[in-house]
Amino acid sequence: MIGTAAVRASEIEPRNESAWAFAGDALTLAGKDDEAIRRIWRPAVRALPGSARLRHGHGLSLWRTEKGAR
Repeated sequence: MIGTAAVRASEIEPRNESAWAFAGDALTLAGKDDEAIRRIWRPAVRALPGSARLRHGHGLSLWRTEKGAR
């Protein structure tokens, strides 16, 4: 599975911004934006609400899904 190691790392250490970002980026680059939003970006932003990096990744995935819906 794509980004499995990063997903595991984010589950083991939920305060690890890099693990969340790598997991979200891996799913996003695979074209799985909906899954990335649901499994990675939303929980990541909840865990680390002050992280601009995670908010940016979340926003990009949201934007891509809205753009694709048109």
